[in-house]
Amino acid sequence: MTAFLLNHGWPLFVRLTGPAYARWAGGVEIALAAAFLGAYAWFAYAATVAAGRVGRSRVLVLGWLLTAPVLALVPIPLISTILQASPLSLKFILAAELRATIHERTFAD
Repeated sequence: MTAFLLNHGWPLFVRLTGPAYARWAGGVEIALAAAFLGAYAWFAYAATVAAGRVGRSRVLVLGWLLTAPVLALVPIPLISTILQASPLSLKFILAAELRATIHERTFAD
């Protein structure tokens, strides 16, 4: 949600303030893009580790997480929406599986 607000709020802020912030607006835009890319890379790494811990293929999960944003650019509205939501749904699925595995191992001993 924070990324969404920053991504859409920053251009609006620059437009409303006019030339006062126009000089360094490009630098902030690049910094925001780098921060978003870093956050997504961290998420992809964390999801890959979680997939490995619950017995899923790390390569498939990482591959899907890295290709989904590119495939979401396909101009098919329904498929684009599904692909954009998939990393978040994948996170919840893996978290539920990890919780279930921990619960099983805890009570198995």
